[in-house]
Amino acid sequence: MMLTKDYYREAFENRLRTTQLNDVDAYNLKLVKLRNGSYPLPYSFKGDYTEHLAHENLLRRFGTVIHTEISEGTLVCMDTMPEPEIVEENIAYPAPHEIRYPSLRSRSHKLAMMGKIPCHFVEDTRFDLAGYVYREFGHSFGRAEENVCLNGVGITEPKGLLHSAEIGVTASTLTADAVIELFFSLDKQYRRNAVWVMNDETAMTLRMLKDSAGNFLWRSTDDTIFSHTVVISNYITDSTIAFGDLSYYCLIERQPLAVRPLNEIYATESCLGLIASERIDGKLVRPEAVKLFKLN
Repeated sequence: MMLTKDYYREAFENRLRTTQLNDVDAYNLKLVKLRNGSYPLPYSFKGDYTEHLAHENLLRRFGTVIHTEISEGTLVCMDTMPEPEIVEENIAYPAPHEIRYPSLRSRSHKLAMMGKIPCHFVEDTRFDLAGYVYREFGHSFGRAEENVCLNGVGITEPKGLLHSAEIGVTASTLTADAVIELFFSLDKQYRRNAVWVMNDETAMTLRMLKDSAGNFLWRSTDDTIFSHTVVISNYITDSTIAFGDLSYYCLIERQPLAVRPLNEIYATESCLGLIASERIDGKLVRPEAVKLFKLN
């Protein structure tokens, strides 16, 4: 049942501050309380919370986010339509090529954490306690999402981009020629919206590379290489570069953030305990849409 944002937000913040709730707050929280005792994200926080997630997780900014309430399911993809041909009048239309429908099984993986907040913040009614909780959890969960969506092996966690994309180039050192080869290893249809992903160490090396004419590959005025944006993530390993259209990576959000207050567990430390969790999955639906550079 959906409560109006003001009633639920007020009831949720009161629950963070105390277990002694008035009848109205107790009733409003009972309507949305999950079976594990957690409370879902109040609607009025959703926009800001999503922005915090996207600020930390590049795959929320450049990938495709799918919202669903189904715990398991199948992602079905379809090949692009065939190219049109010139056809003479009164001549049969050309037969379509065979269209593939690759499917990927998607599961629900739980991301969870436990935190604590000093009670002097909790007791200060002027302090935006709920806003602080969702802001900090947004940053924490965003970083965790980016890590697992890049590096997850796909068994008990999402299948990460680096374990799904195709190898484009391997070399013993990172050179300008290797970067150029990586660029052209990606099919033209995926290059239009492609971005580069690398960590700070690799970016520092790449910024000093020049082509055979003595021109820097990296354009410092807008942080692009061959007019494609460079995105930094320190969850990607040194001397590994991903180049491709990240919109083909699907981040499946099955359960948005839910928070459970723990008023007693850190009472001796004068702190409020909090358990938070969300359920996600991640799949690169077209491995050929992203190419990797790796050292051999």
